[in-house]
Amino acid sequence: MRQGLSAIIFLLSIVLFGPFVQANEMTQSEVSSWLSNPNTQSSADHLYQLALQDKVPEIQMLLDEMSMPRQEVVRYLFLKKVERTRLVLSPRLAIFIQLHQTRQPHYQYSESGEGYSVTLSAFNTSLVANRLISHWKQDQTTLDFIIEAENNQLLLSSWLQGDDYQVKKKEALFVAEADSLSPQALQFLSNQLVGNSLKWLPTTPIVIKLAQLTKDERLYNLLWKMKGDDHSLKEIQRLAQKADQFSLQQVMNATQNPVIKPIALKQLTSIKPMSESVQTFLIERLNHSGDGLLVAQTLSESEHYDWLISLLESGQVSQSQALLKSIAAIK
Repeated sequence: MRQGLSAIIFLLSIVLFGPFVQANEMTQSEVSSWLSNPNTQSSADHLYQLALQDKVPEIQMLLDEMSMPRQEVVRYLFLKKVERTRLVLSPRLAIFIQLHQTRQPHYQYSESGEGYSVTLSAFNTSLVANRLISHWKQDQTTLDFIIEAENNQLLLSSWLQGDDYQVKKKEALFVAEADSLSPQALQFLSNQLVGNSLKWLPTTPIVIKLAQLTKDERLYNLLWKMKGDDHSLKEIQRLAQKADQFSLQQVMNATQNPVIKPIALKQLTSIKPMSESVQTFLIERLNHSGDGLLVAQTLSESEHYDWLISLLESGQVSQSQALLKSIAAIK
């Protein structure tokens, strides 16, 4: 621990308290030549191997021994390789890279063309360092999420708190990373949303993701009770396209929500060939006083029009004459 702290202080003294350096001019061809130089690339590769062993003080020592501009080029190429390979940063390496976030470029070059001329920083380690630390922080957040969920410590009602931006970021993290959770962790999270004393609900993307991964009908029943939005409509479409018995049952259950009922019925009537369970369900809804006309209209606009007419003419549907007249008026 003492050695680690000494290394951090050593790095801080070098990077943060170094003198201000005026950027030196280079030509664009000089910049390209340095970046493609086999010796500088080899040195950067050597630093990368040390990074794999978490030998950060050795990395800094080797850099200090290099003359300029070689030092800046190797430093830049090293950080670029860390970024390109998505190397998992140790705490020591993360601190080393963080110190480069405010490092001033030592070299610059001019780029010109027709009607313009700009001065650009060469070997800009601060840009690379900022990207690396941003990814590292995201990785740390993801790791914390997975560990807490797997240890049955993640309480969604507390975790999904904050301002709109924070909540949106956590929702995106959940949707992106929930697939990596174990069945036990997913069940722990699901049980938080289906209890009898539920006083809080997340947004539909969270419920949908959990329902997709667990195939817990209780979560789908909860989803259909929530206010319909684009996410729930897309989930109905996905379930209808999957078209296995479980998925189709959820689409049929979705018709209980008056907002998404028309979409759910449209998806059911677009299935071809239509399963026996869906046929039975639609016949039941045709006989329902509140849904009969909507179901008949939806079927009349689908490829199952002939089937609808045969049902109405055979007397399998109550108020068949009224429905026939309504369909004829629409046609």
